[in-house]
Amino acid sequence: MTYRSRKSKGTAAWSSAAARRLLALAGHQDSVEDAVRIVTSRLLEGIPCPPTDLDVLADRLDINGIVSEDILISGELRKDSRGFSIVYSSHLSASRLRFTIAHELGHAIMERTGPNAPRSGRELERICDMFAAEILMPRTAFLEALGDTPSIRKVFELARLFEASLIATLRRCCDLADLAAFSIENGKVGWSRGVSKNIADEVASIMQRVLEGEWVTTNVFLGWGGVLREWHLEGAPVGGEGNYALFLLVPLRVGPENSVKRRSTHP
Repeated sequence: MTYRSRKSKGTAAWSSAAARRLLALAGHQDSVEDAVRIVTSRLLEGIPCPPTDLDVLADRLDINGIVSEDILISGELRKDSRGFSIVYSSHLSASRLRFTIAHELGHAIMERTGPNAPRSGRELERICDMFAAEILMPRTAFLEALGDTPSIRKVFELARLFEASLIATLRRCCDLADLAAFSIENGKVGWSRGVSKNIADEVASIMQRVLEGEWVTTNVFLGWGGVLREWHLEGAPVGGEGNYALFLLVPLRVGPENSVKRRSTHP
């Protein structure tokens, strides 16, 4: 299988100073997505992955230390007389900890865009989340590990390989390929990418089987916006409480004009 390009959001979708600075840092690319990828690939050159060695990257970004504190937020990039350090909550899970550190490393990258670098704002936080995903799961290495046959079991394998959370890994699959996914939490859609929020109603019987502990693999026809499409649907229970499950959808029967291929990138 190959992967289809998702439409780039382009510069028009971004209006903040953070986005403009990032585009300039990357050499005035056409999109924020490309800029994040290019800047990150430069910084990760020579750093072991997977999993990405965050300590080496922190040293490369002149971070003085990564320390744990009993704080109410997940983490922060803290400035002191010696420069910057990363402080993270002592209550984070292992996978959440790595994403938090990678997110704060994104803030450290933005500090390199010049004087008065942006330190707050919705778009800045989105950019730092994108940096975190690219740092933890670099595009080339991730797609190579994903291979030609994406599956929900592969998502679990990738999460272990890249030491990322299942949701972060599933999101990465959707962002880089023509895949869709969603989670069920307490009987409702908790997160979704590429599918309607009403999908829980359309796959209710399958959803129930998964919540009861069954790994399900099947093909289904789903329609949104007047378009009916066949998907390969896989579901997996997560944990033992019977109220949380993850689902992956891979499109089937696409024509030549919609052939599935890897997401394109720009030099």
